[in-house]
Amino acid sequence: MYGRRITVLTAALWISYFGLLTSQSPSYYWVLILRGLVGCGFGGGVQSFTLMCEYLPSRYRAKLLILSSLMWTGGCLFEIFLACVLIPRFGWRVLVIASALPLFLTLFCMWDLPESVRYLLAAGRRQDAMRVLKTIAKTNKMTLPDGELVHSPTVDRGRYRDMFVKSYRRTTLQLLLMWFGVACVYYGVILVQSELLEKGGVCVEEHTNGEESCKCQHHVWSDYLSMIVATVGELAIIPVNILTIDRIGRKASIGLNFVMAGIFYFLIQICTTTTILTLLIFGVRAFISGCFNVIYVYTGEVYPTTIRSIGLGSCSAMARIGCMITPFIAQVLLAHSVRYGLGLYGVLCFLCAISAFLLPIETKGKPMQQLHADDQPCASKTQE
Repeated sequence: MYGRRITVLTAALWISYFGLLTSQSPSYYWVLILRGLVGCGFGGGVQSFTLMCEYLPSRYRAKLLILSSLMWTGGCLFEIFLACVLIPRFGWRVLVIASALPLFLTLFCMWDLPESVRYLLAAGRRQDAMRVLKTIAKTNKMTLPDGELVHSPTVDRGRYRDMFVKSYRRTTLQLLLMWFGVACVYYGVILVQSELLEKGGVCVEEHTNGEESCKCQHHVWSDYLSMIVATVGELAIIPVNILTIDRIGRKASIGLNFVMAGIFYFLIQICTTTTILTLLIFGVRAFISGCFNVIYVYTGEVYPTTIRSIGLGSCSAMARIGCMITPFIAQVLLAHSVRYGLGLYGVLCFLCAISAFLLPIETKGKPMQQLHADDQPCASKTQE
């Protein structure tokens, strides 16, 4: 309704404000409430990806979108560094403040973001679309090509039911499963690593035979170093994704990443040293991050402009459900049985891999659509 740009700006302001407010929580329950409000902002934050999708040409879109995940991984590494430095000296409240401040700074960079021309055309705002294109051309010291901007038919936008029309129903259902799975597994491995480091590894379960022991231990430098090494796995998979996504396609890329993540999850169950455990978690982080990278690209490409933001937002909401469930696996179930907890993550990876391979639409090499099939005029399809 309001466009990609306003949504991204509002989400950034929302996340940073409630992020800072969390540091002043008087009780644990207020922490839960305020962090929940922070999470609400992430639903709008994903529209930044939609905005990038709609500006990048199909030839470079997948590679550049995957390359942008460097910023996410850089943020993860920065957060581990902040936790290592701030928590032992100043506590968690200062960490929360330090984590929210960078987003406030990025707000100043967002004011010049152009609105999506595809969105403006779908909304029937042709003159606004022309103004944006002229501004972009002037900024780049270029001129617009001759001719008129083609006006796509104005249709209703942002309707949930359009995600379930015949041409997208199966794709939507499979994507919802995969987004749930990728978020559950991705955030699960982060929690699993922290839990296993506190427990002393997988082998401890065998030696204690279920006996109660205190697990409330502060992380030491070696634990943070292990997290940093595992997080670097997210950087390692980026060149692989860039090389394969336009060769084997989006479906195969997602499926193979899920398969490899599942294999590494089962390998984590082996009783071994902390060094080997870190390397195995490195593998999980790499491949499940690869899934996240490609599934974002696929979701942005498979839906037309009229429902792209609602499609990506709905899938992101399903991912948040996976995030909410994963602590019950990584912390509650894992406390009773490491093998059952890790095994459940592995099985979920394989189920999502099957779903990826069976997706009915491949977006590799195809232009992004402006309208979905039921609204598309027979003689006119929007091309890039």
